Amino acid sequence: MRRVNVGVKIGAGFLTLVFVLLVTGGTSYWIIRNLTQSLSNITGPVWDAMTTTESGIRSVQEELIAVDSILLGGNEDNAAILKAEQEAQSAFDRLVASGQVDAQVLNELQHKRVFDLMKDFGTSKSTKIDSIFDSLLVP
Repeated sequence: MRRVNVGVKIGAGFLTLVFVLLVTGGTSYWIIRNLTQSLSNITGPVWDAMTTTESGIRSVQEELIAVDSILLGGNEDNAAILKAEQEAQSAFDRLVASGQVDAQVLNELQHKRVFDLMKDFGTSKSTKIDSIFDSLLVP
């Protein structure tokens, strides 16, 4: 075997070091680029979709509160229900436009929301009517 002199050993060590630095630098660049893209997605469209969803939930809750107020004999008019319904519809439309959620899933959710509101309204109405009749029948 041939003996390798010190200069070749030092050169091989530097080449190995340069190779490791290039691999580490390339990997770091790729990771930072992917993290930047992910972060811009989260702070952009995903954040907008989240705030839109929060607005939609708040509008549905306002609808339920208005219906409960009407059923309990409050002097709430239909304007509060209509306003909350329009805000909820606007939130659904913005969520569909954001492209973050499938439009079919949102349509199914909206139909379920309307069904649940009608069911809650019917249940509350029948409970209120039953309590009125009970109070009239009990001497």
